[in-house]
Amino acid sequence: MNFFKTLLMMPLILASLGSFAQEGSTGILPISNCTDPEACNYNPDAVDDDGSCAYGPSEIFLNDTFFYFEIAECDFSVVPDVPDFGPIEFDEFGNIYAQGELVIEAAICGESGFYFEPGYFLYLEAVEDGLIYGEEDGLCFVLMPYTLPGCTDPDALNYEPFAEVEDGTCIYENPCGEVVDVEGNGVGFNTFYSDDQWDIFISDQGAVFFDVQSFVIIGSDGPATTNAIVEISIEVPFTGEFSFDWNYVTNDAFPQFDPGYFFDEQTVTDLPDLFGANEQSGSFTFSAEAGDIIGFGVYSTDNLSGNAVLEISNFKYPTEPCIVGCAAPTAENYNPNAEVFDSSTCFWLNACGDIVDSNGNGLGFSDEYAFEFWEFEADGNGFLTLNDPEFAPFIGENVVINASNTGEGTEDWLRSELSIEVPYTGTHAFGWFATGIDFLDGTDRLYYIIDGELTYLFDGDEFGIASTPSNSNRPNQHVDRGFGIGGYEQVFLMEGETFTLGIETLNNCCETPQLVVYEFSYPLDCVGGCQDVAAVNYFPEADYDNDWCIYFNDCFEEVDADGDFVNFTNEFAPENWDVLSMGDGFVTITEDELFISGSDTNESEELNVLTEATIVAPVSGIYTFEWVYFTTDGAEFDEAYFIVNSNEPLTLISDEFGFSYGNLGQSGIVAFEAEAGDLIGFGVNATDDCCGNATLSIFHFTYPPTTLCAPGCTDELACNFDADANYNDGSCDYSCYGCTDETALNYDAEATIEDDSCIYECELPVATATGLTCTENGFLIDVEVTLLGNAAPYLITNDQNSNSTSVASTGTYTVGPFDNEATVILTLTSADAPECTVALDGVECVVNINELAQFSFGLYPNPARDAVTVVTPTDRQVELLLIDATGRTVMATSIVATSAGTQVPLQQLAAGSYLMQLRDADHISNERLIIQR
Repeated sequence: MNFFKTLLMMPLILASLGSFAQEGSTGILPISNCTDPEACNYNPDAVDDDGSCAYGPSEIFLNDTFFYFEIAECDFSVVPDVPDFGPIEFDEFGNIYAQGELVIEAAICGESGFYFEPGYFLYLEAVEDGLIYGEEDGLCFVLMPYTLPGCTDPDALNYEPFAEVEDGTCIYENPCGEVVDVEGNGVGFNTFYSDDQWDIFISDQGAVFFDVQSFVIIGSDGPATTNAIVEISIEVPFTGEFSFDWNYVTNDAFPQFDPGYFFDEQTVTDLPDLFGANEQSGSFTFSAEAGDIIGFGVYSTDNLSGNAVLEISNFKYPTEPCIVGCAAPTAENYNPNAEVFDSSTCFWLNACGDIVDSNGNGLGFSDEYAFEFWEFEADGNGFLTLNDPEFAPFIGENVVINASNTGEGTEDWLRSELSIEVPYTGTHAFGWFATGIDFLDGTDRLYYIIDGELTYLFDGDEFGIASTPSNSNRPNQHVDRGFGIGGYEQVFLMEGETFTLGIETLNNCCETPQLVVYEFSYPLDCVGGCQDVAAVNYFPEADYDNDWCIYFNDCFEEVDADGDFVNFTNEFAPENWDVLSMGDGFVTITEDELFISGSDTNESEELNVLTEATIVAPVSGIYTFEWVYFTTDGAEFDEAYFIVNSNEPLTLISDEFGFSYGNLGQSGIVAFEAEAGDLIGFGVNATDDCCGNATLSIFHFTYPPTTLCAPGCTDELACNFDADANYNDGSCDYSCYGCTDETALNYDAEATIEDDSCIYECELPVATATGLTCTENGFLIDVEVTLLGNAAPYLITNDQNSNSTSVASTGTYTVGPFDNEATVILTLTSADAPECTVALDGVECVVNINELAQFSFGLYPNPARDAVTVVTPTDRQVELLLIDATGRTVMATSIVATSAGTQVPLQQLAAGSYLMQLRDADHISNERLIIQR
């Protein structure tokens, strides 16, 4: 019951209002009530009769623990059991019970009756299954059921769980902490319009008092003869439209003697009809600019007949502009003007250019989870809505599954379902809320299905109450949106599984039940790696370059692109670090990572319990590293740090906005400068004895080169030996060695050091043309060298072109091709002793072009790597030869070549260009083959 109604129905309260009067009021109020002793509501203390006398019993209205009484006409009677309450029982203490539950406590009863005001006492006597209501001072009572009005929305601040009828009074707290109605208007007397914000003026007597839903102005009826004012006013903080409801009652004959009014910058408006009844009510709407003065008052023009009362309720006003947005500076949609941080609006771009949430998961219905990849099926008249504009301004990208409401006459559930075949394995998450749902009668159910396994969705806070901020501290405020009946789900899905979101109903009436799904997130396949083909760690499958490419310097040492050494190698090898563990923590170091598991033991909680790894810097310069930190405790209790002679913190508790980027998990990249001899290292400090250990990973460690890379010839016997070189780069030159005797056949005029290689008499090599390969493009000659003599190496030259083939050992060498009509003379000549030379007989070849054209073959792949497939027009047994660029036969084997293809292994051969030749009894054919590694 609102306060104004209480004033009207219980006039005796007015006698005590003096204790509530504001400064300037006497608090002396005459009582106007029923003055007839024959009436049920006779008031012996009343001075003026207000016309409220009644001559029947009062009704007591009961609803669970609520009751009040109103005047009504009826006769004294015996009342049977009331169906809504069942038998009425009293215990020895005077407590009243209905259906076994306490209805009215003895604290507001007499020994067996009700006690309302002084002089009003009612005795009750139970008879059989009914209740006889006795009389005292002419009052009669009868028990009646009552339907309690109130706010029935569980999301509202003033939710009334026992209310059965919605009365439109629901109020809410918006993200900025302002109290608003369902349309977002400020409402009530709080925030900017709380009681301490109003100026109060009382010229004579009267009172003003507030609660959050209304205020009451009690006009003066004091000794002043005219013009007594009780008034309140306020400066409007925001421009817009205002409205309020008013109730007015006066003990004067007409409101003209005690008018209630509203005023703004331009006008004063009387609220009641000044020549109307002495009890009136209504509503009023007006507009005002920020800075305007508005107010309300009661103006007493006489001191006769009592005071007037003006109640203002349902006061609505423009709210403060409230910017809700993403206040994370690292986000793509960072809004520096956001007054309230709504994390659900933030999004980032990962290294692959995908839209992701703060955890790096894909966000929204995009990529492989775009709407076109989902399938929707519905019974009845169910349908799907994408990015419903009613919700999009608050939650962004969304999908609304609308259930059928045509379930009349069926016992089967009608389903509306949205399904997808899962493209990525990992944790998926989504926010959801429901509208139009009738959970009370069980005709609507929400669920998801993973490969046939059904899970029902239940309200996240069990009451359908939104999670909203409880203060207005900005900009540090962090909003988690609440949508009444709803929640946030995380599910682990495997690639290839079918995931279904759905709603099922038996409803055949009224609203369409809806399941709204938003903030859908999913794992992404975004793999980083080095994309530089020249790097040692080139990763061709990388989706993006992670800026961690490793190269070999001229000394074949691993370095980064800047020439700094990488990883825990050389002087920073694992065995060179000193490890400290004061508790139960431990340190492990590999070439790629330094890992610290901090202690979880600090019984005194006064000392620092350290787990760390340190080393003395061997060289001055810039050091860099990447780090990842996790804790089951808070970062402030298990501190991660790095050391440059003293500790430097790594973990970040919160940013400049007061928002934590991950108190339990953080990462970063650090560069620091150290001098040779400085102590450097990493550690975790446990400051409490609670809640688990923290871990710190250090990787991608780089440091200045600890040794000078000086490549050169390190062979002291070489002509160009470099005493300062610390890495042999293969440049050693031995050209200063040779035969220095001018009389020798192989005298070397440039040699300065005798190597005992002089030849004075030539022992000739033995070489024979043993094979002939005729093709349509020319012919090849096989030369078999069976004896080298004493002047190797030799060159095989010919009289047709300038090509030559080196011979350093015995074996078969293939030379050519030569024109088919030519007669070729081959010569073997010593490279060092030209006098040692052998000429072979002339060789020629005449080819039947048509016959050769009938035999051709294909190779794939070409270029090849580890094997090549040979394909011939028909199946045949052939000899296969593979000849390198020097003319040497490096492979000779027999295979069955087929039209389906025959694979030939190449693993043992070096990369380069080769001639492949196939021979059978009547044909010879050649193809060029490239081997790549």
